[in-house]
Amino acid sequence: MKRGGKFILFLVVISVLFALSTIFVNGKLVCDITSAGCADLELFRLNSDTNAHGELAGLENYNWEICCSFTEGEASVLDNSCAAPDVQVTALSSATDGHAEVPGETTYDQFVCLSADPGTVTCRTIEAGSCAGDEECVFSQSTRTNAHAGDCGESSGVQYGNITCCQYFDEACGAEGQACCGGTFCFDPLSCNADTVLCEDVGGSPSCPGLPAGSGKISGVITNITGDNVENARVTVVGKGFDLTDASGFYEIEFADPDDGSPYDVTITHADYETGLAFGLVIHNDECPQKNFIIYKPAEGCNNDCTMSDGLCHADCNNKGACSYISPATASACDSKVPGIIDYGDEQILCCTGAAFTPVQANVGITCGENVISIEKPVLFKGKLVNMVLTVFDAVGCEVS
Repeated sequence: MKRGGKFILFLVVISVLFALSTIFVNGKLVCDITSAGCADLELFRLNSDTNAHGELAGLENYNWEICCSFTEGEASVLDNSCAAPDVQVTALSSATDGHAEVPGETTYDQFVCLSADPGTVTCRTIEAGSCAGDEECVFSQSTRTNAHAGDCGESSGVQYGNITCCQYFDEACGAEGQACCGGTFCFDPLSCNADTVLCEDVGGSPSCPGLPAGSGKISGVITNITGDNVENARVTVVGKGFDLTDASGFYEIEFADPDDGSPYDVTITHADYETGLAFGLVIHNDECPQKNFIIYKPAEGCNNDCTMSDGLCHADCNNKGACSYISPATASACDSKVPGIIDYGDEQILCCTGAAFTPVQANVGITCGENVISIEKPVLFKGKLVNMVLTVFDAVGCEVS
C-alpha cells in the first residue's frame, strides 16, 4: 500500500511453471528434471525445461535442475566431479547462461560429469530415435554444439534431436558385455563376459584392446552443424597420418610412439566445407582417445547468430557457418526480422533461432484512485514495438492489485 503523493506503477511479471519429470535408468539410476529441488546429486541447471540455457551445479541463477540418485537398495554413491569422472555428460559454453554441446566436441570447456562409486556410469549421445531398452533419456539438446537444452518431452512435450542416454553398471559385469567388472569400459565386447574377464586379459592397453604396445590411436565421427555424418572428410594428425571418413562419418588413425611429438594438431578437410582445425591434442602411448568434430559450410557473410551485416536475421543463413535455426518455422518467421521477440500466431518466438513459446499475460488493475492519468507510448522492447502504459494517480487509501 502506498499513501500520499503520486504513485507510478511499473510491473514486470515473471511466471515460473513448476513440473517434475522422472527418468529411470537401468532400474537403479534415477535422474529428474525438476524445479522442486534435488534430494541427492545435482547434475546441472537449466533456465527452463525446454529451449533452455544451462549453468553448472552449485550456482543458483536458474530454477530447473537435473537431479540424479539411485533407487532404494543401491549402495553406490554418485558424484559430479570432473577430476576423474566415469563420463562427461555435456559441456557448456560458460558457467552460467551457457549453450551446450555433446561430449567429444572441442568448443566448450565447462564440463558436466557423472560418476558412481562403486560401479560405473556410461552415457552416449544419439541423433533422433530413442535410447536402448537398458538406457533412459536424461536430457536432449537442439544441435551438437551451440545448443539449447531441454527434457526428453515428459514435461515440455518437446524432445530435441540430440538425446543423452545414460546407464549404470554395478560391480558385476555390465549388460551385453558393454562394461567390464571394476568399472573399466570396454571397446571390444568380446573381452567382457559373464566370466568376468577383464579388458587387460585381451592384450594391449586396458582402455584400447588389441592396440600394439607403444602405439596410439585416435578415432571419432565427423558431423556438420545439423548433426549429419560427413563422408569422405580427410582427417589428418599432422606428422603422423590421415584417414577418410566412411558413410557414418567415422575415422580411425593409428600410429607408433605418440609420446614422440605430442601434443598434435588435427585438420579436417572436405570440398564442401571450411577446413576444421584442432590444436594441442594430447595423445600418449597406449591411449586411444575418441574425438568427434563438427565442420561448417562456408559462412558466406552469415554470423553465428544467423544475422548478417545489416543486423537482421536471415533464413538463408541456416547451416552456413555456425548458424542453425531450431526449426524451419523459426527460420521463416524470423527472416528479415530484428533479433528479439516477435508474434507467431498465439505464440511468440525469440529471433533469430529460438523455439516458439506461449507468452505470459500480465493483468494490472487499480482498485481505487483519484485523478488517474494513463498514457500509452510506443517503445522498442527486445526488438519489437510495444505499447508501454504509464499510469499516474493519487494513491491515498488505494491498494494496487
